[in-house]
Amino acid sequence: CGDVNDDGQVDNLDRLALTRYLADWDGYGEDTINMDAADVNQDGSVDNLDRLVLTRHLADWEGYKTLPCAG
Repeated sequence: CGDVNDDGQVDNLDRLALTRYLADWDGYGEDTINMDAADVNQDGSVDNLDRLVLTRHLADWEGYKTLPCAG
């Protein structure tokens, strides 16, 4: 959950990979990122809301200490 780049950690590299996927960058397609982990709010789609939740989690915002998909 949240480990978009499958490196075993949830960090800013995951946020970056998700941002690039959402911006349709070359090399950041559904075949290169973990789509299940990227759907952090578990609504069935990977979108900007997932990036927002992941960003707030990484910034240690109150209410975002645990990602919804981890609970």
